[in-house]
Amino acid sequence: MKVIIIQARTNSSRLPGKVLLPICGLPLVILAAKRASNTGIPVIIATSNERTDDLLSSIIMQYGFSVFRGELDNTLDRVVKAIDAVSDEATVVRLTADNVCPDGHLIDEVISSFIDSKSDYMYCNGVDSGLPYGMSLEITKAAHLREANRLSTSSYDKEHVTPYIIRKYGKTPFDTYKYLQTGHLQCTVDNLDDYISITDIFSNINDPININFLELTQLIDKTRSLELHSIPEKFVLGTAQLGLEYGINNLVGKPRAQESNKILLAALQNRVPYIDTASMYGDSEKIIGDFISTGWAGRAQITTKLYLTIEESESQCLSEVVRNKVYKSLLNLNTKSLDVLLLHRSEYLKLQDGIVWNSLCQLKVEGVIKKIGISVQNPKELTLALNLEDVEHIQLPYNILDWRWEDSIAAIKKVKVERTLTVHCRSIYLQGLLFSKGQTAWARAHVSDTLNVFNFIKRLEQEFNLPLHEILMSFVAQQEWVDGVVVGIETLEQLYSNLESKVFSGQILNFSRVLTTIPKLNENTLDPSQWK
Repeated sequence: MKVIIIQARTNSSRLPGKVLLPICGLPLVILAAKRASNTGIPVIIATSNERTDDLLSSIIMQYGFSVFRGELDNTLDRVVKAIDAVSDEATVVRLTADNVCPDGHLIDEVISSFIDSKSDYMYCNGVDSGLPYGMSLEITKAAHLREANRLSTSSYDKEHVTPYIIRKYGKTPFDTYKYLQTGHLQCTVDNLDDYISITDIFSNINDPININFLELTQLIDKTRSLELHSIPEKFVLGTAQLGLEYGINNLVGKPRAQESNKILLAALQNRVPYIDTASMYGDSEKIIGDFISTGWAGRAQITTKLYLTIEESESQCLSEVVRNKVYKSLLNLNTKSLDVLLLHRSEYLKLQDGIVWNSLCQLKVEGVIKKIGISVQNPKELTLALNLEDVEHIQLPYNILDWRWEDSIAAIKKVKVERTLTVHCRSIYLQGLLFSKGQTAWARAHVSDTLNVFNFIKRLEQEFNLPLHEILMSFVAQQEWVDGVVVGIETLEQLYSNLESKVFSGQILNFSRVLTTIPKLNENTLDPSQWK
């Protein structure tokens, strides 16, 4: 026996009531159900027994679909009770009502693959499947769901339904269409922009219920604004430039709020996974917080940094100072918890017997911060950070001319094997200095004889025949120990240029020949804090 369960609720935080919004004259949840069942598999729509879902339940029944109502905050229990009448061996397909693009033909193919592979759990979603994110579904056995419901204790497992099954039985991707390479595209309805996009796609379709999922994929592909071929998995959107004048070679200046919003929108629409900011980047945090509160919260991991003035660092109430600054970042970013908080300086670790770091550890225990770490300036500080087991995230300056880290890479790799550690690199253009062709900027960085540097940069451009920013970005992104590359953006055009480069789509450049000619700069040149 086969059965489809579609989860639906009206209290979505980003777009409340979205499951009732119309697409082609049908409530979104009904279009999802009609498409999923267009080859004959029965559908049960599982919603909550809260009063807020009374109208939803009524509409579902008006359209002739079965509805089950259970606990709002225990989705796993709701799903299991919805399939109470099926046998343990029944194949259960799990969908969500905000994904209207899967259809019965896709579901039939995934079920066939699930049975042939003798899997316990199979999923179709994004990059692993080659289909757009939102062309999504999960398949498992009813018995596994019942087992998970009996034995799961965490709220995470109960909310997300299948984590217990995945941990115990493993997961198998449905990859029949991986060759399409459209996993970087998105067709889920998460916020108002998503809804408008999907509505536009379906508005030109004569038969929205029966159009094949592959035809839909082609239509989704045609709507993309950039020629991307993959998710920019290591791209970190640097936002210092959104909040203040930043960088030795900054000719554009701080963008206006409207331009900043366009940059953030384009980044998140193209699935940039990380945003980097800091409390001392002017109003960068506030700009980001105001934007993501319009429905984009959770689309990217946001890293911010804790900065202390001299007066603050000497305060007799330093723990309260730290707590207040963290809560100010929460307020600016319009969030209940910070994804990642870094100490702006490793020297804060020494203040008042470690009270700053201990305060962050306590805030993590309280759930105010998810991950804590340190922004380091040099290899000595990196060693200190690596030796702290609570450090989960490190940011460091690194570029093709920066030789200082050569002896540290092995230590980073060792720690990454032993525990979870994320490493992001900033200053990949040496704060824009590597683009400067003038003597004045380099003189400020303590370089009077620029001939060797200019010749090396010229060799890079001749060797790879690519824009210099792509070459410099590729060098850092290709390092296996690097998880993210912070790229400061001042204009929408700069963002597009970086996203459309092949750096984040698996392109590998061979630097072996040019690395032998790298000029060795002094440490005071590689450390912008020592520039004139």
